[in-house]
Amino acid sequence: VADMDIQYKKPVTYDEEITVETSITEWPSGSRLKFAFKIHNEADELTTTGHCTLVFVNRETSRPCQAPDFMLEVLKPYFQSKT
Repeated sequence: VADMDIQYKKPVTYDEEITVETSITEWPSGSRLKFAFKIHNEADELTTTGHCTLVFVNRETSRPCQAPDFMLEVLKPYFQSKT
């Protein structure tokens, strides 16, 4: 995780059922993949929003690396301009 930003809008209780909506907000740039998320409570009220940036890392060197080809192939249908 390179960065994370969270905005708490409304409290959620321990036993409350929530819905988490996650989306990839843009085509991977180099080693970075950006996500946005929204959390709704049982009454479908928006309780939390946020975003985070994940970084692909080479297991052997522990250094950032390009997004793997298989990941880019999976994402292509959702980013038609990148095909």
